[in-house]
Amino acid sequence: SVGCVRTNKENRMLGANGSSESPGKTDGMGSVSSPTTSQLEWERSTGKLVGDAMYAHHLSAKQRTRAYDTQNYTDQGAYATLRSSCAALERKINESQGLLKRALDEISAIQHEDRTLEDVASVARNWIVRLQDPIAAAEQALAARTGRPESQNTRDHAERALRESLSGCAHCMRSLTTSVAAIEEEARKLSLCREALDRDVEAKNASIRLDVEALDLHEAQAAGELSGDKYKERSRPQAHPIQWRMNTENLLHDASRVRAASKRLRERTTTLINESHAVRESTTTGVIRGLKVKMEETEKLSKEVLEAMSSVQAEMETLSEAIGSVMRSEEGLESPLSVARARLSKRTVKPDREYVLDAAEISLEREVQDLERSRRKLTEERGKQGSDMDKLEAQRLQMERDVREKEAALAIDTGCLASFKALEETYRQPGGTPESAGVPLGGGASPAGGPR
Repeated sequence: SVGCVRTNKENRMLGANGSSESPGKTDGMGSVSSPTTSQLEWERSTGKLVGDAMYAHHLSAKQRTRAYDTQNYTDQGAYATLRSSCAALERKINESQGLLKRALDEISAIQHEDRTLEDVASVARNWIVRLQDPIAAAEQALAARTGRPESQNTRDHAERALRESLSGCAHCMRSLTTSVAAIEEEARKLSLCREALDRDVEAKNASIRLDVEALDLHEAQAAGELSGDKYKERSRPQAHPIQWRMNTENLLHDASRVRAASKRLRERTTTLINESHAVRESTTTGVIRGLKVKMEETEKLSKEVLEAMSSVQAEMETLSEAIGSVMRSEEGLESPLSVARARLSKRTVKPDREYVLDAAEISLEREVQDLERSRRKLTEERGKQGSDMDKLEAQRLQMERDVREKEAALAIDTGCLASFKALEETYRQPGGTPESAGVPLGGGASPAGGPR
């Protein structure tokens, strides 16, 4: 030990006192020699041992104090770190639950929008089928009216109304067909958004569950239930929290944008359905009104023609009587003319000296001339009356043909009117209007409250 080592000074002091024998030596008689350690050395050795022990005790107490301080510091740091970790986990869980709720609300809104969009698409498809009826009726009516006689085949109000009905309903059907195709595309986009949100919700549920388990690990450790091999270490994540949040925010933004576009498309399709209903009703009403006007005009003209026929027929009968009277007058002139000619012929055989241009001769010649002139006039009048009779007969035949043609055109228009009236009756049946067909005219409110 340190206390047993002699210094050079102590050795010199021992030598001066006459104690220079080697330790452990014995005298010649075999007895043990006296101790070589002095009292002072012994006391100093013991004092040094005590000092060393006190110094070691001081160092131990000081180290113990530092260890206690270190223990308190580490305990406080561990507690603060635990509180910070738990608070961070709780914030992450709350943030994840907030994003999860928004994602679930958006999924619910997408499902509601998808159902509403499908309802509107179903009504639009139904109206596409319904628009085929007025289109077919207009085409049939136009084809039937081409069979009218040439004189009755005119561009009247009914013809224009039929063409307007055909073009208007065909345009509405094309617009609805395009809108239905767009609805199907938007439904596909909504389905993709919903699938992406479902995957995000599934991932967030797993993340929240694991974070809750991580939050409860200190309780499991305190209860001695935590095993060392249950949770394995994993490489440090590289994704930034902002990126994690933005992934969900982007999904929500895309879903909201698609849902807003779907809502606009749904409202536009609803407007098209209402416009199609208005076009169908207005054009059908216009066709019925045009056909009625045309039929009234045809009946009115037919009545006028029939009245004119009656007048012509009466005139022909009167003219026939007049012709008979003229013929009788003409026949009545034959006897006086023959007598006058006979008288004049008798006087031509008189002797030359007696055959003079006397008053009797002049009177007989004037009588013959007057009778012949009267007969010629009667013959001319009879010819004119015959010509008038032929004209009246031709007019009567033409009017008879016109009446027959108008009756044929009237029959065609009557059939067209009956078909459009029957078509109009179907509009009053259930499902014949957008309201009765279940079209959400207000567009429907989204559960998520619209785009964020």
